[in-house]
Amino acid sequence: MALAVANQMAGQNKQAISVVDAFIGTQDVKARTRDYDESELMLYRADLLKEDGQLDEAIAHLEAHQSFVVDQLSWKMKMAELTLSLGHFNLAKDWYRGLLVDGGFGATENYGVHRGWQCALLELEPALCAEMLKLKACDLPSTNMQFSEEQAGVLSAAYAELQSELPRSRAAKRIPLTFLSGDSLRAGLKAYIDRALTKGVPALAADLSSLYTEETSAGSGRFARVKDTYAVSQNSSYQMVSELCDEALEATKATGRLAGAAADGPVEPPTTELWCLFLRAQLEEARGDIEEAIATIDLCIQHTPTAVDMYERRARLLRKAGDVQAAAEQMDAARKLDLADRYINNKTTKYMLRAGKLEQAMSTIALFTRHEGDPAHNLFEMQVMWVEIEYGNAAMAVGKYGMALKKFLATEKHFNDFVDDQFDFHTYCLRKMTLRAYVSILRMNDSIQSHKFYGKAAEGAIKCYIALYDNPPQSAADEEPDYANMSPAVRKREKAKARKAAKKKAEEEEAKKKAEEEEAKAKAAAEAAEDPEGKKKKKAPEKPVPVDEDPNGDKLLQADPLVEAERLVKTLVKFAPGSLSTQVAAYDVALRRKKPLKALQALVRGARIDQSGDAELFSRIVDFASRYGGVAAGGGGGGEADLSAPVRSALDLELADLMGGASLEQVSWARARPHVRMAHPVFPKQASRPTCRRGLSTHASTHRHSL
Repeated sequence: MALAVANQMAGQNKQAISVVDAFIGTQDVKARTRDYDESELMLYRADLLKEDGQLDEAIAHLEAHQSFVVDQLSWKMKMAELTLSLGHFNLAKDWYRGLLVDGGFGATENYGVHRGWQCALLELEPALCAEMLKLKACDLPSTNMQFSEEQAGVLSAAYAELQSELPRSRAAKRIPLTFLSGDSLRAGLKAYIDRALTKGVPALAADLSSLYTEETSAGSGRFARVKDTYAVSQNSSYQMVSELCDEALEATKATGRLAGAAADGPVEPPTTELWCLFLRAQLEEARGDIEEAIATIDLCIQHTPTAVDMYERRARLLRKAGDVQAAAEQMDAARKLDLADRYINNKTTKYMLRAGKLEQAMSTIALFTRHEGDPAHNLFEMQVMWVEIEYGNAAMAVGKYGMALKKFLATEKHFNDFVDDQFDFHTYCLRKMTLRAYVSILRMNDSIQSHKFYGKAAEGAIKCYIALYDNPPQSAADEEPDYANMSPAVRKREKAKARKAAKKKAEEEEAKKKAEEEEAKAKAAAEAAEDPEGKKKKKAPEKPVPVDEDPNGDKLLQADPLVEAERLVKTLVKFAPGSLSTQVAAYDVALRRKKPLKALQALVRGARIDQSGDAELFSRIVDFASRYGGVAAGGGGGGEADLSAPVRSALDLELADLMGGASLEQVSWARARPHVRMAHPVFPKQASRPTCRRGLSTHASTHRHSL
């Protein structure tokens, strides 16, 4: 089986299938039993057939060996995927609907099943179907495509029938909001929002934000979530949600019931008004009205002074307003309302680190760590990478580069450990026949350095190394006074001061050592006095606490900054080439290594990625043009160093194309005037009216609300 997995990882699926068949052939057919090992082997062979493109053979294999498969949910999902890939839409619809109705909670709320069902209902083309099935999280064809009225009608009828069979399914109620429009959408939104307000769902605004979509580019037919605050305020779905929220808030205040409720119906609990206000604050935040959002959150706090979520949201708003110190204090106030809540404790730690309160932050996170020793060591052992990254950024901001590198490189070590740990699973997975899971972890490790945590840590370490290269730390020899240039009298006085300081330091260390020894003796004497005959049971020796020989990361400062930075850049370029921050870091390092072609390559790649005129990328393009730009780019005409003719020719050609044929002065002038449109990635795009998928006008003025 190890040979089969090796062939699969090498892309040789036919050989892997042959190895599996040979292994199955060695078994006694009469002795086959329906157990986990046999089940996993059959499903693994089906995966190999699918990867090799033998879809009909995979279906035949699954049907022939269904009686030996224990994991029937996986079996049904594979049958559904295979029939859909073959274009057998009627069969695929039956398989997916059977999963939704009879597959239990794991299938009913599984958006992967809903993705396949929508593809089958709409009978999408194979290429488009494959694209939609690759979507992740809660993304669906209905959130990424624009449907015709006929397609929307098909989905609407299908989900209406599903709701009647699964009245308690949240997904069956939530998904239709992604393809309905007009009055149908408004009715569905009202029912969904009213239910959430009555139950008290803090994440309602975040849930609804996925409905605020616009076309990625004109005529593309693909939609993505809106992020710009102005575009959010002009989005028709956002405006509809805002209107429904206002109606619910006004009705609750006036009658104690939600809008449209029967006059003799039950009265809403007092918390409904609170969650209406909370939703309103989040909607104001989404459109960029931070001051109004803070005022609304203050009303929430006045309504219920003990609600932790309100203080947490207020801290978030203060951070967005730029007051990180007040945000950290507000988050700490929220933490004190519920000292047993680990989540709010973690949020407080993060806010304190961003406010530069390093010691206070570590004291806060230590409340939920084990206390056998240093809390920082416990966090390292538990691989709490977000703390290391935030602490590293905070230490870097105050110039503590050794400590920052220590935290950033600790995160890098965690990822190296992840890669090494896969070998621990090798024999286990082969023995237990968990081949599908093993293949999954092997593929994950192939690209694990593309994870955002690794990227953040590596980029932070690169920034530290660049800062150390630009401003090298002074050594002890450099700090020693230059006695040679002093007069005899001054030299004598300075040496006397140095001897006095050294003597004082030695005395302080000796006094500290004696104090520790006396404390240990006093502790031993106290224990002896409590138990003079030694009858008490002796405690088990405490576990030795690991001693950090380099607590401040001073040894890390001794490495060559550019060598270490280049090492990290190579990893980022290999595993995260599509990240703009990767290309910016690659440029910074290449520039200091005097590699203009490497630097230009990073800028060209960054320009292909950037579609919004990123300020970091733009500043580096201008910097490069001013250093190496020739006449074509409007630079200095010669560059920083003597370059060979081929290198100079390549630089001039690529830089001219990168800057759209404009000079350095023209680029800077256009950048300072965003309303000037220039058709090139270097220049920021002019803000345009968003295209809405709901068929409603998005040109209405921003609706202002009053409470």
